[in-house]
Amino acid sequence: MTDVSESQLHRIIAGDSKAKIDTIVAIAKATDVNIEWLATGEGPMLPGDELAAPAGFDIDLMGQIMAIFMDAAYTQKTAIPAKDIGEMAARAYVDILADFPDPENRQKALRQLATIANNITRLYG
Repeated sequence: MTDVSESQLHRIIAGDSKAKIDTIVAIAKATDVNIEWLATGEGPMLPGDELAAPAGFDIDLMGQIMAIFMDAAYTQKTAIPAKDIGEMAARAYVDILADFPDPENRQKALRQLATIANNITRLYG
């Protein structure tokens, strides 16, 4: 697919490492996603796809939540079905929006979620 290792990809997703432009280009080509979306999170994910997120949907928050669950599964070396990760992330997203309507207060919730996600992924192991 690309010359990007799985561990490097996880570091990029978790925000522990910044992707170089050649890495972003390689990933965009290999996955057929819009390079602008991959690099910035802006614009349509797929080339030619002009659909925007529903009003009020916080794409960045959902991405952070997904990264937390994926990183927890990777760290625990646990094979969790993607559907389960998606459902857990969706529930966490709804709960965080309900409990922390002010975006400034959500970082604390995300730190707590990382601990919870690690505990949940242990149950799959």
